[in-house]
Amino acid sequence: MKDLNIKSYLMVLLGISLMEVYALSLATKGLGYAFLITNTLSLVIILVLVILILRYKK
Repeated sequence: MKDLNIKSYLMVLLGISLMEVYALSLATKGLGYAFLITNTLSLVIILVLVILILRYKK
């Protein structure tokens, strides 16, 4: 499938991972819990998507 480019999703995964580090930093200071929760959900969804792309790649 041409619309599921693994390189694009890996770059999105990298970006969300970096934002997760920032969200954890905010959470340790007592701020940004909503950002941490939504960012963690985004990270999990993109990670599952990358795993599915790699698994069902033809």
